[in-house]
Amino acid sequence: MFVVVFVGVLVGVFVLVLVFVGVFVFVGVLVVVLVGVFVTVLVGVLVFVGVIVNVLVGVLVEVIVGVIVGVLVDVLVGVIVGVFVDVFVGVFVDVTVFVGVLVGVFVDVFVGVDVIVGFPGETEEHFLETYQFLNELEISYLHVFTYSERDNTPAKDMAGSVPVAERKRRNKMLRILSAKKLRAFYEKQQGKSATVLVEHEEKYGFLHGFTENYVKVKIPYASGLANTTQRVILGGVDEEGMVACDITDNVIA
Repeated sequence: MFVVVFVGVLVGVFVLVLVFVGVFVFVGVLVVVLVGVFVTVLVGVLVFVGVIVNVLVGVLVEVIVGVIVGVLVDVLVGVIVGVFVDVFVGVFVDVTVFVGVLVGVFVDVFVGVDVIVGFPGETEEHFLETYQFLNELEISYLHVFTYSERDNTPAKDMAGSVPVAERKRRNKMLRILSAKKLRAFYEKQQGKSATVLVEHEEKYGFLHGFTENYVKVKIPYASGLANTTQRVILGGVDEEGMVACDITDNVIA
């Protein structure tokens, strides 16, 4: 009986040991699995963060480099343009010289000038000085503006306002001067060959157009001429201030 009890006790102890060992093994495996999962997740997170950081750093570097390059280019261009303007203005500070060089280099060049009359502070002496200067200048046309007050501009509050009637008178004088210069330029083109872009609108049996150097011409209407370029021989100036011309051939470009 004693032996049976002893054996039973041993068996019980053995079973307890097995259970303990099993639990220990299970816990060990569970810990290993959890550690593995944690390490895997941690590595994944670190890799993801690394990718994000690399992307952000790359974008930031590109932005910084782009800004630096842009600033350097702007500065360089500004310096180059500034030097060019200084040299250009230094050479052609005299408008008369500049226009003379322009007319001398580019044969039959059309030179137009914008001019404003009646600006506050413009005296009669100022205007006559301007008129004489423009009269002597080798230009082809004047685009004349009459000053008018505009709200929220410093000029509106400037002293020396020119009466409106006087502004109109000065404008008319310059427009008459412009018409004379334009006619003189047109007359110099008489007998020369030129290319004309013929416009589409017919008026009183004529089509109109401009040469490459901005001579306004009129051509007798013919089907198929509109919106084409034609070689012409420039004639005289008519009463409308346009140049009559003859097409040199029937080829439509």
